[in-house]
Amino acid sequence: MLARAITVYEADGGPKNPAIAPVALRAGQLALAAKDVSAARQWFESLLSKATGPEGRLESRSLAALELARLLLAAGERQRACSLLSDARVASVGDAHEPDLAALEAACAP
Repeated sequence: MLARAITVYEADGGPKNPAIAPVALRAGQLALAAKDVSAARQWFESLLSKATGPEGRLESRSLAALELARLLLAAGERQRACSLLSDARVASVGDAHEPDLAALEAACAP
């Protein structure tokens, strides 16, 4: 259903429609909750590969980068995970995500 929603939003404003980023983020989070790591990675990568629209969508982009980096670290893809560190830092992701951001920074420290 979320994929259909994104298709509708893209038809009604193109890939920069401000509603797309939070929907794609939520789809990735739901895939993670369902333990579908492959689908979660695809959602997060898709969100990060597209323009996110207005600056208000930076939080969705940051959270997607953080979630994807965690998945990549778990899969042993440290270099790729660390390449997402700047995207994860782009917006304040809230206190609830600070431990995850700190863990990513520690994992990427030289």
